[in-house]
Amino acid sequence: MGAGLKPGLRGSRFSVGRASARHFGSSYFVVHQYAPPCHPPNPSLNTPIFTTSDSSGVAYFWGYPSRGPSGPYTPAVAACGPNIVGLKVRKANGRQLNMALKSYKPTTPGQRGLVLIDRSELWKGRPVKSLTEGLTKNGGRNNTGRITMRRKGGGAKRLYRIVDFKRTKHDMAATVERIEYDPNRTAFIALIRYEDGTQNYILAPQRITVGDQVISGQKVDIKPGNAMPFQGMPIGTIIHNIELKPGKGGQIARSAGTYAQFVGRDGGYAQIRLSSGELRLVRQECMATVGAVSNPDNSNQNFGKAGRNRHKGIRPSVRGVVMNPVDHPHGGGEGRTSGGRHPVSPWGKPTKGARTRNKNKASSKLILRSRHAKKKGR
Repeated sequence: MGAGLKPGLRGSRFSVGRASARHFGSSYFVVHQYAPPCHPPNPSLNTPIFTTSDSSGVAYFWGYPSRGPSGPYTPAVAACGPNIVGLKVRKANGRQLNMALKSYKPTTPGQRGLVLIDRSELWKGRPVKSLTEGLTKNGGRNNTGRITMRRKGGGAKRLYRIVDFKRTKHDMAATVERIEYDPNRTAFIALIRYEDGTQNYILAPQRITVGDQVISGQKVDIKPGNAMPFQGMPIGTIIHNIELKPGKGGQIARSAGTYAQFVGRDGGYAQIRLSSGELRLVRQECMATVGAVSNPDNSNQNFGKAGRNRHKGIRPSVRGVVMNPVDHPHGGGEGRTSGGRHPVSPWGKPTKGARTRNKNKASSKLILRSRHAKKKGR
């Protein structure tokens, strides 16, 4: 196990959140997936996401990335935490393996540099008809027909999948029937069937497979896909699909690969740490789902050509410095210019980092630590 792994391989060679691929000896290494922090009292969560398989020629290593303690990668899971990275090794015997990211040979200009998510394990049929709705495109326009969101329009026709963000069917087990692609979000969705025959779509968490049982209730097992209020949840649990108001449905940590951590209790409130670094309070009656959201490699894709973004309904972004003065404050000038001022929007409002949050917003008192605090060195 681990042929070609140099003993001096350290976490600094890999950066968190970026898919890096390098050759070491006769093996091929790819940063594959994060292991979210595990909850120590539950031994079932201290197992690695992947297991070693000698028959397929795959070995799995776990170690610290650049933000963790400096040290060589070790062929074991020493601890569970947000700084642990899984490395998937493909031996140089030409055997094809299922990997999270697929890179293509540059046989055409559009294939050059193309890196996509491998969706071969997902359901290949159509979604459940009773759980879908028609979706009308608006091209970024509001009800008066004016563009309120630029750079939107076109794209492939979609069906909207009705996803259950509330998980209100308590104390009834459901079986995961399949994992599906959803064009309306970056995460995958899971079709579950309850004991009474009802079907629902939920956000698919990491480490969930077909045949697994999920359940929601006041006090359930700490297992990916199970949902419960913060009242019955142990501190330290990794969660997603978090409600801000009881009964409204999950609003936080729903995108691919995201998660938050339940870090404490304060009166009738629960303290959660978001992936942005923000520390905030939510009512303990609010529901949350255990685990991190699926498809963590979504941000590591490279679409290769502009047309793939057009298929998603994303139109080009034109820089202000290449416009005329009538179109943008940065426009005009002889030759290439830098704009001549701090970056602003077409309407003269500061952009690229300017704070726009209303200081008198009612929810400000629920934010204990701003996501910007770490930038100030606090």
